[in-house]
Amino acid sequence: MKISPLFEINVALIAVCILNLSSISSIRFVIIFCILTGKLVKRSDQCRALLTASILFVTNEETIEPEILKCFRKCLKIANSVLDIALQLELYTDILSHLTLYVRYENEDINEIIRSLIMKINEKNNDTPLTELANKQFQNSLAFFRKSSINLEAE
Repeated sequence: MKISPLFEINVALIAVCILNLSSISSIRFVIIFCILTGKLVKRSDQCRALLTASILFVTNEETIEPEILKCFRKCLKIANSVLDIALQLELYTDILSHLTLYVRYENEDINEIIRSLIMKINEKNNDTPLTELANKQFQNSLAFFRKSSINLEAE
C-alpha cells in the first residue's frame, strides 16, 4: 500500500502536537520544516496541508500569530497558481471556510483576506460555476461572516 505524501505531512504535524518538546522554538522549527517539505505534493494538497498547519500556530492569547497569516498568504499564492478554474474555486472556498476559525480575533488582515477571497470567488464564479458542495460551503461561510458582523464590502 502506497502512503500519500499529504498523509505523511499530516502525521508529522500531529507528531509535533503530541511531542513534548522543550521549547517553543523547537516546535516552530519542526512545524515550519513539515510545511516546507510539502513541495512534493500536488498544489491542492499543499494548500489544504497549510490550512491544517495554520491551526498549530494558534495560542491562548487574543492575537493572531504572524505564522498564521503567512500560512494563509501562502495558501492564496498556491491557489492562484492552479490552472484549473474549478479546482481554484474549490481551494478558495476551502480557504474561506477555514478563515471562519479566525474571525473571533477581529484582525484586519484576516478580514482583508476574507474580502479579497469573496471578490475572487464572485468574479470567477461567473465564468465557471461552483460545484454544489463548494457553493453550499461558500454560502455557509458568507452567512457566518454576516452573523459575525464582518464588513463584506467585496460581496
